[in-house]
Order: sequence, then C-alpha cells, then structure tokens
Amino acid sequence: MFKRGVDHFVRFFTVEEQEQLYDYVRLCHLDTGHPGRDKLFNHMKNLAYGISIEHVNHVLSACTTCIARRTLATRRQITPIIAKFSRERLIIDLVDLRYYSDQNSGEKWLLVIMDSFTKYCWTSALKSKNSADVIPRIRSVVLSLGEVFIIHTDNGLEFCNSRMTQLCEEFGIRHVRGRARCPWIQGQVERLNQTLKWMLSSTLLTNGNGFRWIDILENITFTARQGPN
Repeated sequence: MFKRGVDHFVRFFTVEEQEQLYDYVRLCHLDTGHPGRDKLFNHMKNLAYGISIEHVNHVLSACTTCIARRTLATRRQITPIIAKFSRERLIIDLVDLRYYSDQNSGEKWLLVIMDSFTKYCWTSALKSKNSADVIPRIRSVVLSLGEVFIIHTDNGLEFCNSRMTQLCEEFGIRHVRGRARCPWIQGQVERLNQTLKWMLSSTLLTNGNGFRWIDILENITFTARQGPN
C-alpha cells in the first residue's frame, strides 16, 4: 500500500488496504504524544502522501487513551495577547512537575517559552525554579533569536529579579508582567502548557514508561511545534 520513496516520503498508492493506512496514522499518533487533529494532520503531511483529515479524525475517535483522558472543564476568560510579527513577544511560564521528580533524575520544573506570533516553542527541564537556573535558559533563547522586543511573564520571583532586569537591559527588552493572582491572563502559553502535559502524559500512559517525562520531552516539543496549539 505504501513504500519509501525519494526524499524520505511515504507514498500511498491504493485503496484496497485502507487498514494499513489507518495503522500508520495510528502509530504516528501514539509515537508523537497523542496530539490533536490539527497537530497530527500537519505532522503527517510532512511524512506521507494521501492522508486526509478524515483519516486523522477516524484514528482520534478510536483512540482509547484520548477518550479516557477527556474530562469536563470550565473555561476561564482569557485575555488575548496580540503580536504583529515574529520575535516581538516571548511568553514564558513554568509547569510544576515536582511530584514526578524521583522518576526524572531530580528534574522538577518544565520551562516553556513561546513566540506569541509564530507559536514556536522552546522547553527545558529544570531542577529548581531559582533565577540562577531559569534566566540562563531564557538568555539562550534570546541569543538564538538575535532580537526580542518584549518578554511576558507572571509575577513569580523566578522571573522578577535582578538577573531578569540585567538580561532585559543588556538586550533592550521590555519586561511585561502578568496581573497578580490572574495567571490565566497569559492565555496562549497556558494553553500550550496544557497541550504539552497532555502529550507527555498520554505518551507515557501508552508506552508504560511510568512518569519519566524527561526522556520524551525533546520529541514532544518537536511535535508541538508542528501546528496550532
């Protein structure tokens, strides 16, 4: 039904063996952290010919892991952050994963950095959320981009400190802080956080790897970059 062609693309040719097509989509869904429809479809477009959104919907509707993890949730009002171009604004947050630190070589926090315009993200595992650990990771992303105009964080001490002030002064960056006791004001990165946690936990649940998320973080981050959050 499919074969490995030039440029490392998988090509689908017939309709007689549709189950093999669905198996391939299903395998990619499991291996990339149970992403949603848009992320999975965008990821598959880079790998294969002949896969439609209907194929993706069929696989997602039959995924027992995704079905089991669906929960009812109330929606909080989110204040949108509008960026007009790439590198205008980086939104930064920390995800608390301390409960699983014993299984992750002492790594307790997940630093998430997102370009508000492109939605491109960077992640880092951290043993603490002290500024001495957090700010160098942010600096590394700033250096890789070359120019950043705004850094948007909450009011946590890991972000509001002399090291952050020095970083912003060095590169001419404006530091914008979220409103106190309203972390959902950073709606974009909060949604990305939920997406990353979903993909990490779903992959671990499927593979039976306990809760050792640090081993799959790089692959999950790569998948999260493929499409809209």
